[in-house]
Amino acid sequence: MLKKFFASKLYRIFDYAMRLILLNVMTFIASLLLPLLWSLIEVSPTFEWVNDIIFIPMFFTLIPSIVSVVDTIRGYELGLDDRVFKTFLINFSKNYRVSMKISVILLIVAIPLYNSFTVFNSLKTQSIANAIGYILTISLVVIIIFITMHLILVVTYFRDLRLIDAFKLAATFAFKDIFGSILILAAFAVALIIAYLNSWFLVLFSISLPLYALVKITKSKYKRIYDRVENNFK
Repeated sequence: MLKKFFASKLYRIFDYAMRLILLNVMTFIASLLLPLLWSLIEVSPTFEWVNDIIFIPMFFTLIPSIVSVVDTIRGYELGLDDRVFKTFLINFSKNYRVSMKISVILLIVAIPLYNSFTVFNSLKTQSIANAIGYILTISLVVIIIFITMHLILVVTYFRDLRLIDAFKLAATFAFKDIFGSILILAAFAVALIIAYLNSWFLVLFSISLPLYALVKITKSKYKRIYDRVENNFK
């Protein structure tokens, strides 16, 4: 009976859900545990300066953790691996350099975008030009999110690409399948809303579940090209 249960679809769903939970928890431990714990502490005025630096370590671990989770889920979907902890750590190390390059680029882009959003948001009701600037800033943010989502996929599927080439391919994927990109963004938005409302979802699924959606929605397109590239090098 146990053998039949372990071979059942219900068990496979449960097993996959447990993997996603573990990946989510590992991402939290690697990137978000310190800020979350600090947020629970009633800070005296003497230590308020810590609020300004508590998120700095996250810069060095968040994107690498996200890329590692995507690479691990990609391995599950392609039947390459079924482990969790060891695979996560291997992928974290293997993708760390390119992940940090992406982190630096995102930081450089985010600073002027944040400044532009703040300025146009405060002035958007004062003139048409400011309203247009506000809309263009939001549009640019969405475009960058689309490209970043696919860039994470590209660097895990095609490791030998230069980052500039990976960026071009990610942009192509992002807008060639615009419906898929919108669907992925919607999955992230829904996960963000649920995580805001439910702390259990935040801890268990808020990162790994939308990343699973990212891999699952794009699997057929990326796998087709991935298999073609692999066959060319055999």
